[in-house]
Formats: sequence, C-alpha cells, structure tokens
Amino acid sequence: MNLRRLPLLALALALPLAWGCGLFEDLRPRTVSLQIDGPAGTRVSLLMATNFVAGVNEQGVTQVQVFASDTLTAVLPVDTVIGISEAQRFFLQMTPAAGDSLGVRVRIDVDDRNRYNDSGLIFASDPFRWVFVFNQNTTLAIELL
Repeated sequence: MNLRRLPLLALALALPLAWGCGLFEDLRPRTVSLQIDGPAGTRVSLLMATNFVAGVNEQGVTQVQVFASDTLTAVLPVDTVIGISEAQRFFLQMTPAAGDSLGVRVRIDVDDRNRYNDSGLIFASDPFRWVFVFNQNTTLAIELL
C-alpha cells in the first residue's frame, strides 16, 4: 500500500522545487527600452513596428515585412520604453533626418536583459535596423521588404 503512494509523494515534493527554480515563470517579453545617444539636438527618423513578420533566408539575412508602423522624428538623445507584451516583437529602423550620416550609440533592452549595445555611424542610404521576435532566431543583417 505504501509503494503506491511513493510516486504521489515524489510529485508533491518536486512541485515546490520546480516552482522555486522558476520553471513556471512567465518569460514572455513585456517592454523594450530604447536609448539612443548622439549629438544633442540632432534629429533622427524612427520607424517602429510591432505588426510585422520576420524570417531568416538561405543567405542568413533576416527579412522583415512590416504591416503597420509608427514613423516619427525624434531629437537626440532618445530614452523611451515601448510595450510589446501583446505582440512579443519589435522592429526599429533609424535614419538621420538631415544629412548623409550620423554617429550614434544605441542600447536596447528587452525587459531587464540587454539585447544590443553598440555605437557607430548610420547612413541615410543604409539605415540602422534591429529586430526582436520572441522565441525566433534572427540575424544582424536585416532587410526591409
């Protein structure tokens, strides 16, 4: 009779252990924190979207098809938080609003995890692009369709 209860006892002991290890924790992303630094007062054009599909092609390029987006002109520095809990995805394209190139530093965090932190030049002819899709692999080479 006691041997029949042994699997039940093991399950009862394992559940609190699994709960404490974060096994049942909700890992879906909630927010994207975007920080862009550069020459103060410089304008950049930002295209931001959560309504898109993305996939990596045979050449290792992430292709993005945007269905709806917000396009705005922002003044550097930019420090904002975007909610993505419903879509669980985020696409950003940044170009200089005036001129051919602009030196910027970009930091992007998804919830409290840093996903991108780098600096360099962005060009009007070759904009900065970044994509995040929950539970899907992407690459740094991004093409907007």
